[in-house]
Amino acid sequence: MHTGAYWDPGMEFGQGFDRLDDLGRAACEAAFDAPFSGEGRRVVKSHTFCHHLAYLRRTWPDSPVVAIHRPDADCLRWWLEAGGFGIGYPDYGPYYRDTETMAARIAAQNRDLLEFLDQFGLRLEIADSVELCRRLGIRASTPKLDFGTLDVRVGVAA
Repeated sequence: MHTGAYWDPGMEFGQGFDRLDDLGRAACEAAFDAPFSGEGRRVVKSHTFCHHLAYLRRTWPDSPVVAIHRPDADCLRWWLEAGGFGIGYPDYGPYYRDTETMAARIAAQNRDLLEFLDQFGLRLEIADSVELCRRLGIRASTPKLDFGTLDVRVGVAA
């Protein structure tokens, strides 16, 4: 489910986040804060974070990282069923270019995510959205989402 703001190329927030390590902490935090008003926790979501997980952990060591994995072919199929390049927003064209490039970027994102999990001995073991919210210390969403029925695996690097 893609709800709330995302920080990725082609989206309202996160221009340049494919080169996150080059942006610096202050620029990233300003971008993280852009869609929010007031105080409180921020849930910052990005597909391209998969390439920068070690940087995120080093730069914000007290912030949990939520890892969500779906097999490459399932990701691409879901994306095409959701409209692919035919959707009005976001404009994925410049970054993902075509379906072949999209498939390659999905594979690279999943590869980097799984390498990060393996390197730090992290497991994708969270069963549902209520458990995820509990682990993050935030209010649970309704209705409860069972990650197994969504064919995704979820974990938290805290």
